[in-house]
Amino acid sequence: MTSSERQRAKSRIELLAEKQAQLPKFQRKLYGPTSLSGVQTLVSNPNELCNFLLSPVPKDMVFQAELFHKHSLFGEKKVVLMIRVDSDEFQSRGTHIPIATATKKRKSSKLNYHIDLPDGNLVAKLREKFRGQFILYDNGANPENKKKSFGRDIRKQIGGCRITNIGALEPIKMRSLFPNAEKIEDVSDVDYLFHLEENLEVSSAFYVDSVLASRTKGTGRHTLHFEYSGNIERIASTHNFIMANRSDDTKALQMGKFDKKQYILDVNHPLTPLQGLFLALCHFHG
Repeated sequence: MTSSERQRAKSRIELLAEKQAQLPKFQRKLYGPTSLSGVQTLVSNPNELCNFLLSPVPKDMVFQAELFHKHSLFGEKKVVLMIRVDSDEFQSRGTHIPIATATKKRKSSKLNYHIDLPDGNLVAKLREKFRGQFILYDNGANPENKKKSFGRDIRKQIGGCRITNIGALEPIKMRSLFPNAEKIEDVSDVDYLFHLEENLEVSSAFYVDSVLASRTKGTGRHTLHFEYSGNIERIASTHNFIMANRSDDTKALQMGKFDKKQYILDVNHPLTPLQGLFLALCHFHG
């Protein structure tokens, strides 16, 4: 390499360093407890933890968590949602406490998850209605099972997600629809998949769509521009994705891989932590 080539290479490195220094810093307040004792108190109170998972993230705040994707030798799949504590920003190491676990049924050919609290109480259920079309239900009973549903509250749809490019050799594109309320259990039942399929507007709901990845010059690789967790190095993965609120184009969710089977998950207003986990599960399956 000649001296002029070395100089050009050096200038490119300096330019890259300047670009990284200009990336958005973590400026939002964390949603939820940030100390070990605070998280332990939340986890030890199932009702409070359930309300926390079902409540929208306030504006100008972010819920920062990690997902751990587990596969057992017997075919069981689990995705554990863990809250990070004792840290103002995301780092590669830290203390993690599970606050919800999504377990896939072994005998189900479709996506069929139960989402439980650490004490085993059911919070919600995820069902794949058709290929690439997913519904998030509350913990009510299935009306088709008359024996188990007798005398119990019937489940309600509390969210829907649809993959719009199944089979395409490009990043997954998703559209989702959620009730627009302070707490999702206060919203009446809506056929979300029907509205997503027909592209109908629902006044009592909000839409979150995947952000298109840009292509880098030369290599043509897809690139996503993450915010809020800018100090953690992400690994290239097909499951890295960002979703934005359709009404104002603000980032509502971002997920990025940073270790083997581990992902960061940032959830912002108007999503709830449970809805963020739901979208991550849909993307894993897609």
